[in-house]
Amino acid sequence: ISIPNEFGKLESSGNSGNINIIADDFIASEGARINSSILGAGAGNAGSVTLEVGNKVAFEGIDEFNQSSGGIFSVVQNNSQGNGGNIEINAENITISNGAE
Repeated sequence: ISIPNEFGKLESSGNSGNINIIADDFIASEGARINSSILGAGAGNAGSVTLEVGNKVAFEGIDEFNQSSGGIFSVVQNNSQGNGGNIEINAENITISNGAE
């Protein structure tokens, strides 16, 4: 779900859920994101993100529409209160390229 310019207006409390991905290969392109963050005003802890990948993990590029970087995120936005989550990647090869984070 995309809600441009509306996150600053959200006010709620609660924790993000954890994200666990198990795969042989995982490729996220064109600015794709894995996100378990706390956005908007409020309080809560960001969830943890775990990737268990047998071979290759790749994050490539940016979203051409809104110029945002692809990648993995587990943060608490500035106007929120709480702790960021952990990010753990287990894979043979990890590639981050072309503007991804």
